[in-house]
Amino acid sequence: MSTPVHRGGHAFPWSQKDRVKIWTVVIRRDFWKPTIHSVVCSTHFDSSDYVCETSSGTKPLQKKLKPTAVPHIFNWTPAESLATLKRRKRHIQR
Repeated sequence: MSTPVHRGGHAFPWSQKDRVKIWTVVIRRDFWKPTIHSVVCSTHFDSSDYVCETSSGTKPLQKKLKPTAVPHIFNWTPAESLATLKRRKRHIQR
């Protein structure tokens, strides 16, 4: 039996409610709401979504997402533009 590879995950940005809504929309899970324990696998982000160095100029010890990062790598669709994501969010809120 093979052992699953742990890729790590990122907690939802609960301090920014608008980003939590965007993350929830792009994940496309019907009838699901994230909890404080929900995480998004790091495979849904690419290298440009991460902070490359700290304010002191050193490399972070752990991968840290940029404050504007949104999960966008999924197997069902190519990366969508931010405008498309906002449009989908407005549609869901109606």
